[in-house]
Amino acid sequence: MKLFKILFPTLFLFGLSMSCGSKKIEVPANLLQPNEFVELMIEMHLVDGYLHQSLTTLHSRKDSAFLIYPAILEKYNISRTLLDSTVLFYGKHPEEFNKIYDQVLDSLSMMEGETRKLIEKDSVQFDER
Repeated sequence: MKLFKILFPTLFLFGLSMSCGSKKIEVPANLLQPNEFVELMIEMHLVDGYLHQSLTTLHSRKDSAFLIYPAILEKYNISRTLLDSTVLFYGKHPEEFNKIYDQVLDSLSMMEGETRKLIEKDSVQFDER
C-alpha cells in the first residue's frame, strides 16, 4: 500500500510532465509555414501601426484596412481562406502561435530600434547645421 502511495503520484507527475513537454508540431503542407506566417504577420502589424498613426478616425482606419489587407494577401499570393485556416491551426497550438508571435515581436522591436537610431542620427545632424 505504501508503495502505491509513492509510486502512483510519481508516475502521475512523470506522465503529466511528458504530456506537457514541447512536442514538435508538424504544420500541414497546405498551410502557411512558420517563416511565411511570421513574414505576413510582420507586414500586417506594420500596416496596422501605420493606419493607427496616420488615420484619425476608426471609420477611416477600417476603410483603409479593408483595401490594404487584401493587397497584402495578394502580394504574398495568399487567399483569405488560407489565412483563416492557418490562424485556426495555430490557434489550436498556442505554443507554436506564441513562437510565431515572439519572432514577429522581435523583428518589429529590431525595426523600431533601427528607426529610432536613424531618427536620432538625423536629428543630431540637423542640430549641427
